[in-house]
Amino acid sequence: MKRPWKVMIVDDMEVFRRQIRRLPLWSEDSSFLLHAEAADGIEALRMLEKEPVDLLISDIRMPRMDGLSLLKEVKARNLSKYVVFLSDYAEFSLAKEAIAYGIFDYLVKPVKEEELRSMFLKVSAHLSQVEKEKEEKRLLEEKLLDSVDLYYPQKEVLDLTEKIVSGQEDALKRSASLVKTAYEALNLDLLKTALVLEKVYEEILLEVERRSPWLAPLYPHYQMSRSRLSKEASIQELELQFMDRIDRLVSIMAYLLPDKGEHPLVRELEEFILLHPEGKLTLDRLAEKFYLTKNHLGEVFKEETGLTLGEYLFRVKVQRAMVLLQEEELRSYEIAERLGYQSAEYFAKQFRKATGETPMEYRARMKEEKID
Repeated sequence: MKRPWKVMIVDDMEVFRRQIRRLPLWSEDSSFLLHAEAADGIEALRMLEKEPVDLLISDIRMPRMDGLSLLKEVKARNLSKYVVFLSDYAEFSLAKEAIAYGIFDYLVKPVKEEELRSMFLKVSAHLSQVEKEKEEKRLLEEKLLDSVDLYYPQKEVLDLTEKIVSGQEDALKRSASLVKTAYEALNLDLLKTALVLEKVYEEILLEVERRSPWLAPLYPHYQMSRSRLSKEASIQELELQFMDRIDRLVSIMAYLLPDKGEHPLVRELEEFILLHPEGKLTLDRLAEKFYLTKNHLGEVFKEETGLTLGEYLFRVKVQRAMVLLQEEELRSYEIAERLGYQSAEYFAKQFRKATGETPMEYRARMKEEKID
């Protein structure tokens, strides 16, 4: 059975929330589930960050954070598929402004049951169409994958993986060559080439992670956008996108393993830190672990990498924070605690110094990029 669409109601007047709650629209066999309620935008945003919904029904005028401000945050972070506003007649100009920001519909208070039911039907039709298109796309891709299974550049994949892991500079050149080889072998079929390259990229990631088990918690799994590539129908754009992913992988390996590979102790130290990105990892603990004084350990590391141990520890923690911000719905202070920082403000300040963005700004931008 298909899950019901989750709905949140946001209104500072409990009487209006109760009115909607009591309407006979939430039966067990309904397509919509009244999932949550909030009295203002700030409370709603806090709840949505933990669990997004399919439909957000919100008043426009509310204390602390009004509907328009909430709408902008919801759209930026992709916290609800559809937003519907409740408004008084006097607020029509605000409703028009909200339409410009992308609301699905607006209803005039007091809300009548038939108006709400009609709006639900429209939302349900849209959601069902989106689900249908996703399923059709999945079936098409499965069919195409069956047709490309006969071709897979195994030798080239292994060679490219080796170059990435060992930090060889010609990894990008080899990735461009792999795209051209696949494109020609698949009779210049762009979509089939995109499907093969997505499979190639996933296998490269799995092999790199097998050989470098510390990588998975520190590197978000970027997905290749097949639909966009097929519409653009350009092998040059496909090549650039594939090379961009390989470049990101090569860059993160070089960024997190800055040593020259000539000192086994330094590589062992790096990998120990990389395997323990969370919690409070002190220089005293590292010195005890490697049976050296703090000063000697720091000198050897600085000579080999050009970084102090403190700088390297922070580099790894920022990288882990970036992954947590993308892949888990944790608040900034919760991430700071997981990484071993006692002060969330200090963590946010240092994160901004390293990335140019606050943690929440970074999360919003990453969500926007995924939507695009």
